[in-house]
Amino acid sequence: MQPPAGPPWSPPGGPPPVPPGGPPPGGPVGFVPPPAGSYGVAVNPPKPTSSDAIISIVLAVATMSTSCFPLGFAALYFGNRARKKAKEEGDTGGNATIALVGMIVGGIFGVIWALFWLLEAGLLIFGVGMAVFAHP
Repeated sequence: MQPPAGPPWSPPGGPPPVPPGGPPPGGPVGFVPPPAGSYGVAVNPPKPTSSDAIISIVLAVATMSTSCFPLGFAALYFGNRARKKAKEEGDTGGNATIALVGMIVGGIFGVIWALFWLLEAGLLIFGVGMAVFAHP
């Protein structure tokens, strides 16, 4: 079923009248733009990224890409320091998150590389022992 033919819909009372010479410059009558810089809600600026959090993530990546397992445990230490500092300052931004990622990655790869080097040392000791104490 089609709507009845006729002029397009207009609000009750019809459209507002246009003054002679066109609409006034600067927008509709009665419109006052807000002052510059007042748009949106005022927010506190984000806190700068903690150097301990950055050190933690850098050490975690270094642990992941090299086989130096002590770097992973250093990443745990710096990440823990950065998270404590973020908690004391009430920072809910990225500092605690970056530090947590550094702790997780550094801890996982630190343990993996430590186990690898313990296994390597055990195999080396076993091999030397077999070579020295083998009876011909």
